[in-house]
Amino acid sequence: MYKMAVAYKPTQMPGYKSYTQPVPFRRIDWKNRSEELQDLVAQLLMLDPAKRISAEEALQHPWFQS
Repeated sequence: MYKMAVAYKPTQMPGYKSYTQPVPFRRIDWKNRSEELQDLVAQLLMLDPAKRISAEEALQHPWFQS
């Protein structure tokens, strides 16, 4: 979802060094993306698996409903 939204993988972002840190959302890349899409991607990228939404939950997200 991240790559589809901004055309690169979050790990390809300059300065990203570790899979153990949160993925940053650069304002320049996301400024023309909806708040719903940003929220969905953020929930999909949660580091803690217990907090990360499932695929089923993602399909119920408002971004898919619009």
